[in-house]
Amino acid sequence: MVYCTLPAGCEPEDAGTYEYLENAWQDTLEQIIDDSALSFAWKCIELNIPQPSIIGYELVDDSGEVIGEAEFAWVFNKVALLMPEQDESVAAFAKNGWTILRVDDEVPNSLFEGVE
Repeated sequence: MVYCTLPAGCEPEDAGTYEYLENAWQDTLEQIIDDSALSFAWKCIELNIPQPSIIGYELVDDSGEVIGEAEFAWVFNKVALLMPEQDESVAAFAKNGWTILRVDDEVPNSLFEGVE
């Protein structure tokens, strides 16, 4: 999970603001290398979607073997962003009940209800 430090004086009611989200995403933005993934991240910020819990997520089976990879993952909601080069991971994520997003997809906020 990516954590951020709240600026001094930041009250909980500020949590829904664009500035708060941009600050919360800062560590995540610094980890993103791919330009299309970075554009997707900014789209999420504009839609008030919280940062993913993991950048560079590996889906593992019961034996610990990696069966899929995602660029971003919101683990609590089982939502994964897959890049074109991760197409081989689609079946594994789908079989395990994950919602798969692509960088050009519309991002429904309803997928992220309950994410803080």
